[in-house]
Amino acid sequence: MTTTTEPREGYARALIELGHQHDDVFVLDADCAKSNYTNRFRDEFPDRFFNMGIAECDIVGTAAGMAALGKVHLPMHMPTSSLDADMTKFVFRSHTPVGM
Repeated sequence: MTTTTEPREGYARALIELGHQHDDVFVLDADCAKSNYTNRFRDEFPDRFFNMGIAECDIVGTAAGMAALGKVHLPMHMPTSSLDADMTKFVFRSHTPVGM
């Protein structure tokens, strides 16, 4: 019998695994850690988790700055508008080493 897993469950497990493998992995969260399970990464690596609040523009700017410093970051937010989606595309299509 096959069991199914919620995508956010797999995402949380993968984040924690990446956190154990790489000291330069950070999570930037938009006040949704409980609903997307990034709180599990926060509990495991509190010094590498940043709740930026409901401020996607700040997350994008912080992610770009961290990338410029060579950090691997995983911005986590749920785009709610075309502007959010456009900002995210800008950072992820830039020449900075941004992870998602």
